Amino acid sequence: MVRKLDVTAPYEVFAAAGMYSGGRITVEFVSAEGRCSVPSGMNEPALEAQATLDPNSSVIILVPGAAGKPAGNSEDAIPNILRQAKETGLTNIMKQAFSNRKSLWVQYVEVHCC
Repeated sequence: MVRKLDVTAPYEVFAAAGMYSGGRITVEFVSAEGRCSVPSGMNEPALEAQATLDPNSSVIILVPGAAGKPAGNSEDAIPNILRQAKETGLTNIMKQAFSNRKSLWVQYVEVHCC
């Protein structure tokens, strides 16, 4: 799960930058799994990822925080969410993106599996 505000607020800032740059900046909501519905916290509507993150592109990658309990062994505890994310393709994509000098990371890691 993601915190909706952690996604939508930066999305709107970058979208405004796109308007003021004459379209030189574009914004897209992506995930490691590609097109999918990403649940958001607090019973909010899900967010729709539009595409798969390309770790080799020249992009600014903003990764919002996870929604969940800060500790414990429940399914929605952040330590469990991190363990689950480690078992997906996200780990490999993150390694590729970190080694890509054309990408810029601007926030902390999202830990969601579609």
